[in-house]
Amino acid sequence: MFCTRSPSKQLLRSKEIEKELKSNKKKDDSIKILLLGPGDAGKSTFLKQLNLLHSDGSLLNQSNYIQVLQENCLFTMQSLLRCPHPEFKIPPEIQTNADIVLTATALHDVVQIEALSQSEFITHVFNSRGYYRLSLPCVSEYYWANAARFASDDFLPTTEDMMRSRVKTSGVQTVEFAVDRHKFTVVDVGGQRSERRKWLHCFDNVSAIIFLAPVDDFDMYLEEDDEISRLTDTLSLWSEITSSQFFKPHIWILFLNKHDNLKKKIERNSLHKYFDDISEEDGRDLDKCVEYFQKKYEENFNGETRFYSYTTCALDMDCCQKVFDAIRNGIISAALSLVNLV
Repeated sequence: MFCTRSPSKQLLRSKEIEKELKSNKKKDDSIKILLLGPGDAGKSTFLKQLNLLHSDGSLLNQSNYIQVLQENCLFTMQSLLRCPHPEFKIPPEIQTNADIVLTATALHDVVQIEALSQSEFITHVFNSRGYYRLSLPCVSEYYWANAARFASDDFLPTTEDMMRSRVKTSGVQTVEFAVDRHKFTVVDVGGQRSERRKWLHCFDNVSAIIFLAPVDDFDMYLEEDDEISRLTDTLSLWSEITSSQFFKPHIWILFLNKHDNLKKKIERNSLHKYFDDISEEDGRDLDKCVEYFQKKYEENFNGETRFYSYTTCALDMDCCQKVFDAIRNGIISAALSLVNLV
């Protein structure tokens, strides 16, 4: 993750929520939904979408995201340029610009990022970041294309900018809202391995668990361990939590997220290049590839009831709204019957 500085109000709120969850003294009659999944799965983005669609938008204060986006832009390019892979070598024609970016401490100090991002070399390395063992988010290209705007003195983030910002989730974030007179509490916790121990105190009275699984991570490796594939880790996590005695939601929901990024990847290389049990032709078909990954999650599901699966893009507000509308009735009917509200 490339920006660890979280808006101060968000941090304070996170600490308050953690204290409340641990003490477990306050009765909560809302329909509680827990967002789980690995790091970089899109949980925080989905939470921001719900906040914008149904709540007061407090997670999207423009001023909170100025420095975050500037750091996202600078640090992602610096991370690429510092690639430790033995085959990585910066070509002479971009070395000067690369040196300037590598020594910069703030985005205001550089104007070379956009030029670098347009070079064939940087494009190649970014598109091959799985091979180079680079844990760069797919949204990096968006940052680089907007570097000059982010660096300007009068920069104010747009809604799209804020949705694409990346801050490591540490602790608990929550969005509370009401739909058709029913109260919802949606809780997000960090997905990195170091954060997963915090999940255990979030399980009381959970109506549903939404597990976000990025379908574009099949050629990527963990930030914490670049020898373990992200797909392997996510499938293992899915298997573990669906078999855990601590996870007993009324409904399991799987989001096969980031299908837009999957589409871009299979346009360059068939999924067959990575998995020989899917054909070259099917490996270039988006629907077939999504079905391929869904089958893997079906094979690793250990819950007591069936799960519902949706193909999603957390950056797409219309998609998030449609998916949430599709699942809320099932959650409401299951949850309300158990808490004697119907």
